[in-house]
Amino acid sequence: MSLFPTMSPGEKPPAQVSNVSDDQSSSAASSFSFTSQAFGAADASRKLVLTGSTSDTSGSNITVVTIGGVSASLVIAANATNRHTAIWQADVPTGTSGTVAVTTGANTSGCGIALFRVVGAGTGPTAASATGSDTTADGSALSDTLTIPAGGIAIGSHMGADSSGTTWTYLTEATDDDYEGGSHRHSSASIASTAGVTDQAITADQAGGGNGSMALATWGPA
Repeated sequence: MSLFPTMSPGEKPPAQVSNVSDDQSSSAASSFSFTSQAFGAADASRKLVLTGSTSDTSGSNITVVTIGGVSASLVIAANATNRHTAIWQADVPTGTSGTVAVTTGANTSGCGIALFRVVGAGTGPTAASATGSDTTADGSALSDTLTIPAGGIAIGSHMGADSSGTTWTYLTEATDDDYEGGSHRHSSASIASTAGVTDQAITADQAGGGNGSMALATWGPA
């Protein structure tokens, strides 16, 4: 009996995802420089995926991201009323740490980010997003569905206008941080799916209420 896992002919090795860093700024600004962010181990197939949230004005969504000096591309953005969250990616095969620079379209009251190391993924994601407003006392969850291919991974990003923590379903929470004095919060989550799922419901619920937005994306194996 082999001590090593076997793969069927044509089967692709699964993609892997891990949260490697997160950071926040409460500065009112339109540009943010997060230095000394961990990137995890270098790998020829490594993507660094950023989830980020900003808030307060309609034009304060994230417009430019660089990771370790590499320009990132927008995967998906979700914008509720003055509540913005997005997922960006860059191929960064070398280096174990560096600066993440974020630019917004207008001054924002702060910025929260998280960085995920993804290896063994395909060239491009499919994505879904949901936006909405939490108006009830216990907060109403944002919800959407996502299909993850076998051996693929998914990442979620959530921004909420309250200091209460975010609860995710299906995805495993990675970060949940208050980035602006108790009124704005950025949360991120991810999962690796060996078997894959079709039209999987995913929710992000901030118990304290307030406007919010959620973005989701998935990558298949290379």
